[in-house]
Amino acid sequence: MNRNGIYRRILTLCAVVIPVLYFSSCAHDNLQVYEQNSENRTIGNYIHNNFDLSLFYAALEKTELIDDLNSKDVITVFAPNDKAFNAMGIYRESDFDALNRDSLKNMLLYCMFESALLKSEVPLKSIDTEYTNKAGKNVLLSVGLDIILCILMV
Repeated sequence: MNRNGIYRRILTLCAVVIPVLYFSSCAHDNLQVYEQNSENRTIGNYIHNNFDLSLFYAALEKTELIDDLNSKDVITVFAPNDKAFNAMGIYRESDFDALNRDSLKNMLLYCMFESALLKSEVPLKSIDTEYTNKAGKNVLLSVGLDIILCILMV
């Protein structure tokens, strides 16, 4: 057999096998098209599923504030992460047992606001814009370049 005969057979084989493989491999009966989630998660659900907020979630459960955050109400929460609790000496969920439940609840309410506070709505580098938190206290909020500063007014 000469070279031309071998090349012809290889080309014929490729001409038959490649289309068969192509059309058989492109059958996707279970193709799932991305659909945007039509249900918004609650803040409580988001906090529960965020590893860095596990101590905040435990505090919310202990004070029974988690139910408020699992509602569909519009609310803003400035949630302290686990490092913030660690700086206060709280490392485990059981550490909240040593705290007064009402004081802990009041502290958590300082982090919550009854309405949606968008960063774009808080004035840049201003210290005279007051907002009322869920504890009923007025706080001053200001946005820096990459932080939000919250000052409690006594």
